[in-house]
Amino acid sequence: MSSRYLSTTTLKDHDLTLAIPGDIESVRLRLINAIKTLGYKVLSEQPLHAKRGAQGAASWDCSMNALDYLTVLTVSLKQMNDLAVVATFNYEIKSFMHLTKGDRQTLAREAQAIAGLATERGALSACPSCGTQVTDESNFCRRCGAPLELD
Repeated sequence: MSSRYLSTTTLKDHDLTLAIPGDIESVRLRLINAIKTLGYKVLSEQPLHAKRGAQGAASWDCSMNALDYLTVLTVSLKQMNDLAVVATFNYEIKSFMHLTKGDRQTLAREAQAIAGLATERGALSACPSCGTQVTDESNFCRRCGAPLELD
């Protein structure tokens, strides 16, 4: 078997930025727990670096789900204001397949799920898009207009 069949292509072209309520250290600890919940192994904490092995048909490089492939996730954190941290999720997927628009949406949903798990305890005290404090029962952020629903 030639070596060209044994190598994989790395697709590293998906970043997503989300605001998460809290200070940098509490957000980091909550993200670590959330990432572990989704099957990742945390390799380092600053920056937050985690890895998940290939699953199912992706072991033979024939899965149609981007989340089945070997995934390396790096999350960079930056304090945005007193109430929120900006988390940038960077995905590196190792596969022969090209990353499609649907795959990018899948990765975005996983990042949102991780952020959701990390903010679960705090309910909705800040806008998930910009970090502005939520002070009433509004359905939309008073600063950026983003929906404030807990789905």
